[in-house]
Amino acid sequence: MGLIVPQCIRDLLSEADKATGPIDELALVAKMNAAITHPESLSPEERRGVFAVVEALRFYRPYAGDRSPWGIYWGSQFTLANDEGKEQHSPDALRITQDVVANWIESSEAMKHPLLRARFADLAWDVGRLLMSRARDSEKAGQPWTLSISHTLAQRAADAYIEAINGFAEDEYHAWQLLDRAAELAISINDSARIRSAKDALFRYHREMKRTQAKYQWWRFDDVTWGRGKAFGLTTDEKQEAVQCLEDALARHSDSSNGETFDPNNAMSAADRLARRWTSKMTCRKRGPQ
Repeated sequence: MGLIVPQCIRDLLSEADKATGPIDELALVAKMNAAITHPESLSPEERRGVFAVVEALRFYRPYAGDRSPWGIYWGSQFTLANDEGKEQHSPDALRITQDVVANWIESSEAMKHPLLRARFADLAWDVGRLLMSRARDSEKAGQPWTLSISHTLAQRAADAYIEAINGFAEDEYHAWQLLDRAAELAISINDSARIRSAKDALFRYHREMKRTQAKYQWWRFDDVTWGRGKAFGLTTDEKQEAVQCLEDALARHSDSSNGETFDPNNAMSAADRLARRWTSKMTCRKRGPQ
């Protein structure tokens, strides 16, 4: 089945693509839904076109590393149980078809806004590979998977995420999310140039936050450098910078004379994270050269 994106949806997407700052995807979805004043007048192909664009904007990024319900990066907004107790997800990656993924690939090539370009490319890469794998493994697959899911999608998404850090992220939390996903994508395809680019962007952002924000989210920097440190190939100086980040956080949050930054919970978290790093360092020393 083919799809046709109605003009009103294309116009709204084009308008969003011209934005010079963050994009509220769910607000954009609401505009698109409101623009379809007579859904009954749409052809089946147009309904598929609306579905392709709107569903792309509704997929959620993971929280705290959660990869449910499909084991991929992107997740559903909510999950309900039907009368038979079967879970129903919205949006549902398993309802996506090849023509929808093909539309996402085309959109990722056409979009100028880095967050839109990243979202479409990342979805096509992540959901596309999931569906391609299921189609190959299932003996009951209705149609064979013929659409190519190229690693250039992961590269495009990683590049766009890094670009989006400067002026397009909604807030600091969102910026750390984008940096971590850029690193994850680069590492997943073993792209050394993009791994280095993601690492450099991560350290630049950390230094800027440390310089300008008294209460920046230092633990996000620790999360990424700890979880992806080996793949990053951190230098001795970079490892020391990661440790220094925690030492500074511990000193800052344990200083009861500074009411602005004193925070026993954050101080304890920094101490625990430091202990984790030092324990790992001592374990490596005991093991000796590998």
